[in-house]
Amino acid sequence: MSEQTIRYLNEVVRLNPDDAEAYNSRGLIYRRGGDYNKAIEDYDKAIQLNPKYAKAYNNRGVAYRRKEYYDKAIEDYDKAIQLNPEYATAYSNRGFAYYQKGDYNKAIEDYDKAIQLNPEYAKVYYNRGIVYDEIGDYDKALANYDKVILFNSEATEVYRKRAIVYHNKGDYDQVIVNLNKVIQSDSKDAVAYTQRGLAYFHKRDYDCAITDLDEAIQLNPEAAEVYILRGLAYFHKGDYDRAITDLNEAIQLNPNNVSAYMRRALIHVQKGDLDQATADLDEAVRLEPSQAAIYLNRGGVYRIIGYSTDNYNKAIEDYDNAVRLCPNYETDFMDLNFAIGGESAVEAAIELLESRINDIDNPQSAADYYYTGIVSLFLNDRLVAQRCFEWALELGYGEREKVERHLENLR
Repeated sequence: MSEQTIRYLNEVVRLNPDDAEAYNSRGLIYRRGGDYNKAIEDYDKAIQLNPKYAKAYNNRGVAYRRKEYYDKAIEDYDKAIQLNPEYATAYSNRGFAYYQKGDYNKAIEDYDKAIQLNPEYAKVYYNRGIVYDEIGDYDKALANYDKVILFNSEATEVYRKRAIVYHNKGDYDQVIVNLNKVIQSDSKDAVAYTQRGLAYFHKRDYDCAITDLDEAIQLNPEAAEVYILRGLAYFHKGDYDRAITDLNEAIQLNPNNVSAYMRRALIHVQKGDLDQATADLDEAVRLEPSQAAIYLNRGGVYRIIGYSTDNYNKAIEDYDNAVRLCPNYETDFMDLNFAIGGESAVEAAIELLESRINDIDNPQSAADYYYTGIVSLFLNDRLVAQRCFEWALELGYGEREKVERHLENLR
C-alpha cells in the first residue's frame, strides 16, 4: 500500500469531503493493499455521495469478492451494469464471481458480453478459457487461450494452460511445444520441466523424460512426485535398481505417499522380490485402507506367490475387498498398466475366484453364489451380482456382514 498516496488522498478528502471520486480512489489503494474493509467503507461513502457512480459499485463488488462474499459482489456488479450497460469490466467481474460460485453457465454468459463490448479484452478470453477447460470443453478452451496469445505472444501462463488442455486431450506433442515456450521464458521453472517430462513419459520417450525430470529434481530436490515419475521411467527402461532408488527417495521425502509404495511394489514384483512387494502393499493398505486398487495389487502378489491355500485365500480376500470398495472397477480402479499383472490383472482375479465355484453355470451353495457375485462385479454385471448376494444370504452364507456390505454398495 502506498502510504504517500493514502496521505495525499486523505488530504483531498479533508479538503473536499463531498468528492466521491476521491473516496473511490482511496478505496482502490486500500483494496490493492488487502484492507478490504476500509476499501468498502470508502466505496460506501462514494456511493452515498453519488448513487449513480457505476465504478464505485464495481469496485465495491471486487472488494466483496475478495472477501468471498460472492452474492454481495454480484449485487454490486448488477447495479454497476444497470447504471452503465456498456461496462465491460463489470460483466467480466460478475462472470468471475459466478465462476467462483461454480455457476459456469452464467460466468460464460457474462464473459461473452464483456468480449462483445470489448473484443480485445485479453483477460476475459483467458478467464473464459479456464471455465471451458473446467467443464471439459477443451476445444473452446484452446480457442480462448489462442486468442490471448494473439494479443500477447509472451503470455507464459497461457502457454502453460494450453499445455494442460493438450495433456487432457492426449496431444503430448502440443504439450511439449507449449512447455518449450514456458521454459524458454523461465529456465528455472521446475514445474514446467516436470510437466514436459510427463509428456515425454506418455510418448514413451523415457530418455527425454528422465532428462527433464533430472532438471526438475535439481531445481526442486524435495518434490517426491517427481522421483516417482522418474522411477517409473527407469522401470519402463528396465533399469529396476534406479527405479527402486527413486521410489526409496520419494518415500523418504514423504513416508505417507501411498502411490510410491504401490509403484515400488510393482517394481519389486518385476525383480522377483515378492516379499518386499507384499510389505509395500501392506503399508499402502495401512495408510489408505479404502483404496480398492491396493487390494487388487496385493491380491495379485498373493496369487503369484501361490503354493499354499493360505496365499490363495489371502488373494481372494483382497479381490473381495477390491470390488467391495470399487464396484465399478473399469472406471474407478487405477490405470491397469500399473497393476500387478498389468491389463490381465482382472482376468487373473476372475480365474482364481472361479476356482472356488463348484459349478459356474449352475451355482448351488451359498458360497457358490457369493463367489459368483464377486466375479459378476469384476465383469461389471451389477444386477447379477446383487441377485447372487441375495441368494447367498437366503442360503445362509456364513459371513453375512460381508454380503450385506456388498449389497449396500449395489443399492
